[in-house]
Amino acid sequence: MISNDFITAKENGARQTLNLRRALLGEQFMIYYQPVVDAKTYKVVSAEALIRWDHPELGIVTPSHFIKLAEETGLIIPIGKWVIRQICGQFVLWREKGIPLIPISINIGAQQLSQQDFTHEVRELLDYYQLDGSLLAFEISETSLMKNEHFIIESLEELKELGIKVYIDHFGNGHSSLSYLNSFRLDGIKIDRSFIHDISWKPENAVITSALIEIGHNLHINVIAEGIETVEELQYLQELNCNQLQGYLFGRPCSVQDFELVLKKGQISPIQKEMINDEKNTYRIPVNTPFQAEIILIDYLDRKEKDEETNVLIENIGPGGLRIQSNLKLIVGQEMIYSFKPEKLKEDVQVAGVVLWNDELPNDQFQYGIHFIIPDHQRTHLTQLLR
Repeated sequence: MISNDFITAKENGARQTLNLRRALLGEQFMIYYQPVVDAKTYKVVSAEALIRWDHPELGIVTPSHFIKLAEETGLIIPIGKWVIRQICGQFVLWREKGIPLIPISINIGAQQLSQQDFTHEVRELLDYYQLDGSLLAFEISETSLMKNEHFIIESLEELKELGIKVYIDHFGNGHSSLSYLNSFRLDGIKIDRSFIHDISWKPENAVITSALIEIGHNLHINVIAEGIETVEELQYLQELNCNQLQGYLFGRPCSVQDFELVLKKGQISPIQKEMINDEKNTYRIPVNTPFQAEIILIDYLDRKEKDEETNVLIENIGPGGLRIQSNLKLIVGQEMIYSFKPEKLKEDVQVAGVVLWNDELPNDQFQYGIHFIIPDHQRTHLTQLLR
C-alpha cells in the first residue's frame, strides 16, 4: 500500500515534475463533468469540466493533489491547453452523435490568462473545431483577477468578443472588491460552497448568500450556488431566487460516458435525501458541534511501522462510517485502518475503511467521507458504543 499522500517526501522536485510531464505525455489526464441546473426547472443548463489524473498506481487522483505543483513548475500552462483542446474535441464528438450541446465551464488560472497568446490560441481552437464561443465559459478565482489587472481586463474583453462567458469562481471566499464585478464586466458569479453549507440553519451563511444573490440580480449577472447537498439548502436557495445550482444533490462529477446520459435526458431531479445522507451528508448520527478526536491512520500493508497520528474534527459518525475534517491529504478509494478515540467514548475504536469522497475547504483543510468496511458483529458493537 502506498503513502496517503502520493507526492511523498521521498520524491524530490525534479521527480515530481517528471511524473506530471509523463502524465501529460502519456494521456493519463481525463475530464469529469458536473452538471449545473436551473433552480426552478432542474433543466441541465451547463456543466463544469474537472480534470482528474488517472494515475497508473493510485487510480483517480483529484486536482487538489497536483494542481499546486503544476502551477509551481509552470506545467499548468500545457495542462490548461490540453483541457481546453479536450473539451473542444468532445463537443465535436457530441455533435456527430447528435447529443445536445450545452456550455462547459473550465477553470482558468492567472498564469494562463497572463500568457500573451492565450486568447489567440482559444480563437484558433474555436475556428479549427468550428465551434461557437458561447459553448465555453471560463471560471476565474478572485485572486487571479487581482494579478496583472490591466492585462487580464484586456484578455477578458477579447474572450467576451468570442462569445465566451466569464465567471468568478468561489465568490466571497477571496479578497477582491465588489467593484471587480463591474470593472471586469463579468457574466456571473459562483457562490463559494462554504456559504451554502447548512444555509437553512446558519444565520450568518444565510445573510451572506442572500446578499450575494441580490447583488447579482441588481447587476443583471447570473448567480450559481455551488456545493448543494441537501434538500433544505435547495429549498432555501429557491426562496432566494438563485438562478442556477450545482452540487452532489444533482450529481457528482462523472465520466464522459455517464455525462452523455445526462445530456440526453436534459433534466435532473434532486437525489433523494436518504441517498445523500447515507453517502455524504451524515452517517445516521449527526453532530451539532464537531468534536476533537485523535486518529491514527494505519496503512494495510507497508506503513504499519509508521503510524501517523493527528487530530481531526468528527462532524458525523455512525455504524456506516464517519465524516471528518482535517489538514490530512487522503486519496479517494484509499483503504486504511482507522483507529480513533472520541472524547466521550470509553475505549478506542479501530475499524477498516475506505475514503469515499473528499472536498477541499478553505485554509488548507479537507473534508472526507469514510465508509467502514467491517463485519456485522463489529458494526453492532460500534453502534452500541455510539449510543
